Amino acid sequence: FNISAESMKDVAIVPLRVRDGDDASCLNLSLPQNPRLIGVNPTSLSDRGAFQFASFLPPDDAAPPSNPWQLLDFDYGSDVVPAIGDAASITWALHKKVGDTLDYTDDRRQPFHVLIVATVTNSILQGSLVVAERRMQERFASVTGYRMFLIDAPAERAKDVESTLTNAFEDIGLELT
Repeated sequence: FNISAESMKDVAIVPLRVRDGDDASCLNLSLPQNPRLIGVNPTSLSDRGAFQFASFLPPDDAAPPSNPWQLLDFDYGSDVVPAIGDAASITWALHKKVGDTLDYTDDRRQPFHVLIVATVTNSILQGSLVVAERRMQERFASVTGYRMFLIDAPAERAKDVESTLTNAFEDIGLELT
């Protein structure tokens, strides 16, 4: 794609799997039942100290994690998938709170629960729930590849990185927010 290593120096890209769902942003006036799920390797966000947490639910009978992203890997039972979402979306669009669940059905038509284990503040994650990538693959084998990416660039180079990536991927429809 003709992107130089120098233009991407100190830039981190985190790939995300996406399973479409109900719009759970403030733009949806109805009550969403199954918001979009985003699958990520929790370590990639934990190691970066990504996002600011508003609240989290420590697992029963276990020490609280050093970073709430690690909750996505915790075993809450075979029919429970832990998730993290934007605090405003969870409160106002979903009318939920940390500790609440949402019901989903996987690709094999098996029901399971998505447990909200933490919330982040003022994030680009509005309207979505983040789950561990491996759990998404277990439940939704039909979700292949990566459709979304979090890009962490130094603030003073953000516009240059945006321009570089937009130009490199314009033929495949990259949209940056």
